[in-house]
Amino acid sequence: MYIHRILESKVRHLAEHFPVVMVCGARQVGKTTLLKKIAEESKSIQYVTLDFPRNRQLAKADPELFLQKYAAPLIIDEIQHAPELLTYIKIRVDEKGENGMYYLAGSQMFHMMRNVGETLAGRMAVLSMYSLSGAEMEGRESRPFNPAEIERFDSEDTVTGVFDRILRGGMPRLINDADISSEEYYGSYMQTYIERDIRDLISIRDESKFVKFPCPRS
Repeated sequence: MYIHRILESKVRHLAEHFPVVMVCGARQVGKTTLLKKIAEESKSIQYVTLDFPRNRQLAKADPELFLQKYAAPLIIDEIQHAPELLTYIKIRVDEKGENGMYYLAGSQMFHMMRNVGETLAGRMAVLSMYSLSGAEMEGRESRPFNPAEIERFDSEDTVTGVFDRILRGGMPRLINDADISSEEYYGSYMQTYIERDIRDLISIRDESKFVKFPCPRS
């Protein structure tokens, strides 16, 4: 079930003013679902993910051929797998001078921004995506909190209920499937994060040290 994301309107708006829009965020927060929704409604935007080995191999070995095969407007998911594409995206953006040409998404912010700043500066808008907010989960408009506008506050929530919601979090899979426990979900999530992202970033050798996160004594 698709849950409307507040970021959706921002992506559409920025695509009218920038050639490239990048959506960054942790794994499974809904980046792919959001961009596929935009592509589905526009009917002119292609979608390709570099999670597929063949796509990734082509993007790395021959970026120019990759961008010929997948013409703009184009969504490129998991862009961090092929930073080689960025220079060729810049060339195509500069040649055409059009907005809304490329939508990039990725879950490894450090990998991406290390390369993006040098190639697409001034040509790209960057948005950060997080897990579902309370407004998104409840299907209501999101508004900044202003105590002056609140005359009285009534809620049927108990303290225990509030803390249960906080501990469960707002990851889309947990919201759409109430039968998954947060312990099961986050246990698998953390293991995947270690294996796919952290290991790549810092060549982690001892996973137990990462999991324990020892705090220095004062």
